[in-house]
Amino acid sequence: MTNNMICQNALHQEAEKHRHCCSIIPSYVLKDIAESNNVTEAVRTIATKSLGHVTAIHHARTSAQGDFSGPSAAPGTTFTSEPSRRPLLRIYDSQQRGIDDLPGIEVFVEGGVGASTEKIDESAKNVYGHFRNIADFYLKYPNSRHSQWAFGDGDYKLFDNFTKLLDVSGHEFTHAVVDYTGILPYWYQAGALNESIADVFGSMIKQYFAPGGPQKVEDADWLVGEGIWLVPGGRALRDMKDPGSAFDIAGVTKDLQPAHMDHYAELPMWEDNGGVHINSGIPNRAFVLVAKALGGFSWDVAGKIWYDSLTDPKLRKVFTIHDEPIKNEGEQRSRSKDTFKAFADLTIEHARTHSANALSAVTNAWKGVGVLH
Repeated sequence: MTNNMICQNALHQEAEKHRHCCSIIPSYVLKDIAESNNVTEAVRTIATKSLGHVTAIHHARTSAQGDFSGPSAAPGTTFTSEPSRRPLLRIYDSQQRGIDDLPGIEVFVEGGVGASTEKIDESAKNVYGHFRNIADFYLKYPNSRHSQWAFGDGDYKLFDNFTKLLDVSGHEFTHAVVDYTGILPYWYQAGALNESIADVFGSMIKQYFAPGGPQKVEDADWLVGEGIWLVPGGRALRDMKDPGSAFDIAGVTKDLQPAHMDHYAELPMWEDNGGVHINSGIPNRAFVLVAKALGGFSWDVAGKIWYDSLTDPKLRKVFTIHDEPIKNEGEQRSRSKDTFKAFADLTIEHARTHSANALSAVTNAWKGVGVLH
C-alpha cells in the first residue's frame, strides 16, 4: 500500500497513451492542508508530496488526452454471470515508496499456487474483498479491461486508511469503466461528469453490499468516503444529496461543491483540472433526485439509465469534430461546457425506454439542478 493521502487508479491502455490517473481527494483540499498552520509539519509534508504527485499525473494525462482514439467497449457488450469472466486480481505492496515506484512488490496472485489471503496484511485483504464485490456488481454492466489501482494508507491524523471503504474502491473501479466505455476527458465539465459517475456507481455499490443487505434508496445516506476523516467537521468526502456539506475542517479546508448550476465554479485547468471534484456535485445531486423519485433500489432503473447514457456512442460526438481530436485548452473548455446538458439529454432519451415515471423523474431532476430549463 502507498503511504499517501491520495487514492488513485491508473489504467494501462495501448502504448500507455491514455493512462487515466485521478485522486479521490480534490487537489484543492491537499493544497489547503499543505498550506495550513493548523496541522502538523508532518501532515503538511505528506499533503505537499501527494499534491505534487497529483499535479504531475494530471499534467501528463491532460497532455495525452488530446487524442480520444483509444479503445472502448462495443455498445451492448455485457458481462456474463460466469465466474471465468470475472477479473483475476493481483495485489502489490509499494512499501511506502510512492506512486512513481508502482506497482511494487507482488504479495498475492488470485488463483496462484498457494495463494491465500491469510498471508497478506489488513489493507490488502480490504482491497481484495472490495474488488471481488465490485466485480460481482459490475457483472450487471459491460466488461472493463486490465487496470491498476493504488490506494493510500492515509496519514492516520487527518485521514484513515482508504482501503477500508467499499465506495472509495467502487469509485476508483468506475473510473476504469468510464474510460473504456465512455468518452469523458478529465477536465472542466466533462471531468466533473467523469467524477460524478464514479461517485454514483461507488455509492450504488455501497448500497448493494450494505451490511444489512441491499439498501433501498430511502435508506441510503448518499455519502462517499464516510468515515475517512479523523478530525471534527469531516463526515465524508462528498455528500451527493447535499453537495457542499461533506466536510468543514476548521482552519484547514471545507467542501466547495455546488448543488446547482447557478453556483457552477468556473476554474482554470491548473485548479482541480477545471473543478472536476467541485462541480461534480451538480450531476451527483441530479442522480439522487432521480433515484429518490423512483424509489426501490437505485441500480434497478436510475443506475441503468446512467450506464446506458454513459455508453451511448452519441456521447463521443460531444468531444470530436469530424473525428479530429481536441488540441488546446481553449477548445477543451469550450467543448466541455455543454457536457452536463448533453448527458442529461441522453438520460432523458434512455429514460423513455423505461416508463413515463422514469422520464418525469429524470427531466425534473436535471431541471432541479439547473442543467435543463
